[in-house]
Amino acid sequence: TFQADSTFIQSLPKEFCYLTLLTEISITKSRIAILPHDVGNLVLLTNLQLVENAIQELPLSFTQLTSLTTFNIRHNRLKLLAVNIGGNEISLGPFATLYSGGLQKLTNLDVSFNKIKEIPRSILSMTRLKSLQMDNNEVHTMPDGLKRLKECDTLTIDVQNLTVLKRLNLADMNLSVAPPREIVMRGNETLVSFFKKLQSVQKTNRLFLDGLGLRHFPEEILVMTDLLTLSLANNNITEVTQKITRLMDLEILDLKRNELQILPNM
Repeated sequence: TFQADSTFIQSLPKEFCYLTLLTEISITKSRIAILPHDVGNLVLLTNLQLVENAIQELPLSFTQLTSLTTFNIRHNRLKLLAVNIGGNEISLGPFATLYSGGLQKLTNLDVSFNKIKEIPRSILSMTRLKSLQMDNNEVHTMPDGLKRLKECDTLTIDVQNLTVLKRLNLADMNLSVAPPREIVMRGNETLVSFFKKLQSVQKTNRLFLDGLGLRHFPEEILVMTDLLTLSLANNNITEVTQKITRLMDLEILDLKRNELQILPNM
């Protein structure tokens, strides 16, 4: 284990990469801007914490860290969820055999508070991901099919800058209503449909979220206190939060064809 948190370190010497038995590295709240080109030599590394530095890109050899399970690079200046070679972007996930490797064992990835504008399609191959945190970036595009990440229980992505949503002219809408995780994972088409439904709520005070594969009651909608009708039929919801009592004007609540085990005290 190597730990050097809250220091004035700006770079690591190339000799650092000779410490090939390292399994954990934590260099946080420092001034690291560049990682050594040979960082991929640390093939036994499983946990890498680089929180609050000034890193803008990752070296190509980073994809050789095939034992890595946890990577936290929140609060940096990362522009690509990829490595860069000669101006060409190479994904962090599995890719062409010409560049063997990829972070295929990754289970926890935190790249929040960076400057990432695109989620590469290759992330769909990181099927072991349990936590993907990408909030507070500048994401404009994301791939369809995030639902392939079946083990991913934690997903945070700010969607307000997505190009597909800007076409809806949502300027007058309250985007503080974040879409539930299951809707984001279903992709752009479902996401657009969700916000169209929110648009209609402003006129009708009725919201229909039927058949979206929701596993949890979407607490994100509880800010819509003027709702008269809420339909969550044909989902996989097992419990309704007691917080639903905040919807004091609610007249109709449709929960048929779910997997309910507990009902709140109304």
